Amino acid sequence: MKPYLSFIGRTLLYFGILLLLIYFFAYLGRGQGSF
Repeated sequence: MKPYLSFIGRTLLYFGILLLLIYFFAYLGRGQGSF
């Protein structure tokens, strides 16, 4: 695997995890009525 492809994959992975965290916290906030 080329370093360029692994860099893109790692970036997409971190971006996906960050997006999941944001969505999760937004869902929790909406459930508690504070968002």
